[in-house]
Amino acid sequence: MKALAAPPRILVIDDVYGRRVRGVNDDRLALCLQLQLEDVTDGGSSDVTVRQPIAEAVFCRGQRPVFATVGDIVENDLAGTLDLIDSGWHGRPFSSAPWALVLLDLRFRSGRVTAESEARFGEGSPEGSEDDSSASTFFGLRLLEEIQRRYPQLPVVVLSDAPRETVSQRSTSLGAVAFLSKGHAFASEKLAEYLRHHALIPDPAGEIVGNSISLLVALRNARRAAVGSESVLIRGETGTGKELLARYVHRNDPARASGPLVIVDSGTLTPELYASELFGHMRGSFTSAFSDRQGSIVEANHGILFLDEIGNINHAVQRGLLRVLQEKQVRPVGGSRSREIDVRFIFATNEDIETRAALEDGFRLDLLERIRQGGTVVLPPLRERLDDLPALTEALLREAERLTPRATRRRIDPRVLDAIAEHSWPGNVRQLRSSMIAAVRARPDVEHLDPVHFDFPGTEARPAVPARVDAEVRRADIEEIIGLIESADPAACATRQLVGSYAELETAFARLSMKYLRACLNATRKPSVRNPAGEVLVQPAVKLMLGETNVSASRAYDFVIRLRNLSAIVAGEWDSDDLLQPLFERARRQRRTGRRHLRADEERETRHG
Repeated sequence: MKALAAPPRILVIDDVYGRRVRGVNDDRLALCLQLQLEDVTDGGSSDVTVRQPIAEAVFCRGQRPVFATVGDIVENDLAGTLDLIDSGWHGRPFSSAPWALVLLDLRFRSGRVTAESEARFGEGSPEGSEDDSSASTFFGLRLLEEIQRRYPQLPVVVLSDAPRETVSQRSTSLGAVAFLSKGHAFASEKLAEYLRHHALIPDPAGEIVGNSISLLVALRNARRAAVGSESVLIRGETGTGKELLARYVHRNDPARASGPLVIVDSGTLTPELYASELFGHMRGSFTSAFSDRQGSIVEANHGILFLDEIGNINHAVQRGLLRVLQEKQVRPVGGSRSREIDVRFIFATNEDIETRAALEDGFRLDLLERIRQGGTVVLPPLRERLDDLPALTEALLREAERLTPRATRRRIDPRVLDAIAEHSWPGNVRQLRSSMIAAVRARPDVEHLDPVHFDFPGTEARPAVPARVDAEVRRADIEEIIGLIESADPAACATRQLVGSYAELETAFARLSMKYLRACLNATRKPSVRNPAGEVLVQPAVKLMLGETNVSASRAYDFVIRLRNLSAIVAGEWDSDDLLQPLFERARRQRRTGRRHLRADEERETRHG
């Protein structure tokens, strides 16, 4: 097990706590002591020492100038504040996690700094304006709206002395996850609670490696699900680490962390053995039952039972499992008496069991509803968390060296990370681990890990940015979509279904077009370690969509604008999409500033496309 991770890093946006002064900002000092924060603004501060901080805090005034003196005019700085948020979200180093949480003030005092305003409100504080004190024009609400639009996964807790009744509903509708009053008697305890429930925090035990936003969202959802007693469903492709996530839920379950965690891999059991494994059996109940067995459910009493690959459960076992979930009792195979149990279940699957539940002989729908009552947590595949590759490669390499007798500790050639990023890894982290172990065992005495040490078994190289538009695409899927559309016949619909349905059809087409563009943008990226997500290039994506080799940058941008404007409803979805919203803004800006400004973009994208 690795050493505990550093405290999560939060961003505090507040005009009082964030302002710079000549000496010590006493207001910031008092807040750090109250909330148990370590001030790491500009690399750290010696103003206050907190022995066991619950978080590291970077303070931001949200205004310019940050350091103001008498005569200066203080203005709210939306662009500068958003740039700071982005630096800790998209621009952070691979070794660090994104902002775990934002503490956001609502009322920001602006205007001219005078001797009177400094005497009344503190050094560098302005007089204020009418807009500052009106709840409808609070700068903090404007900031909150932009954060939710650009960074919808970033949790924001309102930190304010404004009356709750005037701002609580509005801030909640804009996406705030909680409200913390300044001066709250138990503010540090409340903040610690909000961090556990809402923040994006890596696994402190280091068992689940990574700082990618998609992974941290899964961990946050797992912590939320852990606080409860209902069953939890974990979704994820093969090899993504569903068992590790089940262990994480177990560690974070306040009622069952000290109890047992029993793991059953459904994929290893035959239908005949499944019931015996889960429910136990009595001696003589079947041919090989030479003695009594209590079963995994009883073994997990007062703890958690993790059932992996539940899609393999046959109908007879599904019925028995449903009865256990409903009655909290288990009866062994061949037994006549039931035993009460106190077990929480975590289920996992890489299958589409919802579709199977819709079939007559598929997965039981009533069981499906039971197993996901406590929530569903989705683990991202490796291809969606490429910025975790440096940390994952390091961790898996060191594990492979420990598992290989007399293996030399080696350094990782940077080209290895680029080579790994170029492959799709359908087996995800498990497959990467196997490849790493094979690479070390084949060459235990080398001092460097090189790309030639990998044969990348069972993977296909990621498509590079296509040099030709005739790059391979999944035509079968596209043709299936087209076939479904063309085979639909509104004439067979009842009249009541036809009323007002055109708008819905128009919205559906616009949404499909949006997804199509998104898929082409992702297909034409070329990930690297320095830019794991890959640069978004408009021209190659539009070329791929249109099947044409000659598409100018101006035409590509016009095409993007046309797609975005197909539906007002879907336009709102574009505006909340981290990939498409900046793309549309770039297209609109280029149209506004004129075609001559497209030349640089066109030359750059032509090199890639």
